[in-house]
Amino acid sequence: MKPSRESPFPVVRRADGRVMLWKNGGGSTLELLREPGDHPDDPPALRVSIADLTADGPFSTFPHVDRVILLLEGAGVRLHFPDVEVTLDRPGAPFAFPGEVPCHCALLRGATDDRPVRDLNLMVDRRRHRLDARVLTDEAFEAPAEGARHLIVALGAEVALTTPEGAAMTLARGDLAQPTGGGHVAGRALLATITPA
Repeated sequence: MKPSRESPFPVVRRADGRVMLWKNGGGSTLELLREPGDHPDDPPALRVSIADLTADGPFSTFPHVDRVILLLEGAGVRLHFPDVEVTLDRPGAPFAFPGEVPCHCALLRGATDDRPVRDLNLMVDRRRHRLDARVLTDEAFEAPAEGARHLIVALGAEVALTTPEGAAMTLARGDLAQPTGGGHVAGRALLATITPA
């Protein structure tokens, strides 16, 4: 997960992520960014990952964690919470939920069964950070407020990211950039803003 040095800001390419198989055999996770908590038993202070889902099953629970999930590819999933069901079948629509709430994930079957169900996951320890996520489509974004920072994950097959100074680079789907200021996105990408709690 080493940042690329061939860019005006830190970038983690999807191909450089760390792959981890799930203990329950229901999929795998490609970790793009992970910042540890203060203590070994703490959840990650910040984590960005891509999951390939191959079977129905429960999500792991994460106390003190706020999560955002969105579908990248495939037919989608249905999330069963104790009090509500949520269907994610439209790529690029973020859904936020607390990590300590039990959730059972069921894969949707349909015309796209031959494609994997792949989703993007963002997690923050709410005792340290606040997370705001929205999708950008061919639009500019402001520099983060003092003490905050931006993360941008490409949702389209090719996304161009340009800074106000004119520096530019291209991101492939699943690549993660950490711009230090504002800029412009050509294509479709997720903008996650991390602020101190």
